[in-house]
Amino acid sequence: MVRFISKVISVDIELPILVLPSDEKYVPLVLILSVIHPTVFATFSSSLSFLHSFDQESLLTGQRIVASRYVANCYQHRSIVAPATIFNTITRSCPEICRDLSVAGSSSITGALEIKEKLKAEEKEQYEEGEKKKKKKKEKKEEKKKKKKKKKKKKKKKKKKKKKKQQQQQQQQQQQQLECSFFVLYSSILFKAMLFVLQVNEAHINRIERRSTRGGVLILLWA
Repeated sequence: MVRFISKVISVDIELPILVLPSDEKYVPLVLILSVIHPTVFATFSSSLSFLHSFDQESLLTGQRIVASRYVANCYQHRSIVAPATIFNTITRSCPEICRDLSVAGSSSITGALEIKEKLKAEEKEQYEEGEKKKKKKKEKKEEKKKKKKKKKKKKKKKKKKKKKKQQQQQQQQQQQQLECSFFVLYSSILFKAMLFVLQVNEAHINRIERRSTRGGVLILLWA
């Protein structure tokens, strides 16, 4: 026994597979349906290629419709029967309840479409939410990357500024040393020049003094 549950209908299915003594295989299905629903039939349509016959008496048992001889062709996976084909086959087999089935089918189709739209909207919402999260994550990553880059740039700028300052200080020190050396040299030259002048002056004074003394002696002798 396999139970299929959708948001509109629950279905119990028995699948006794009967192999006949011939080349053909038939799958008799006993379906217990609470309402004829194309969406439910679409679930079975992947394994049914052609509907053969229905038990009319079983289909006339009221709102719970029982198909005891629901015979299909060989079990084939990719042979799809449209829900409309199944629905039309049932209504043709049972003209007495065609009107009731049509009403049930219409309401079921509307319900199925509503569910389909709802699921589609939910899926779209989930997709949009996922994309939004993805975008947010990407933006966050980009922002982090940008921040890191900015920090690195700032650090580099700071380092460059520090290096420039050090170079300026070094140049200033060199300039001061050069000025100091020049001042020492200039002072030394000036001192030597002054000493030379003093020596020259002293020699000149000594010469004058000697002349003065010699002149005085001569005067005394003449007198």
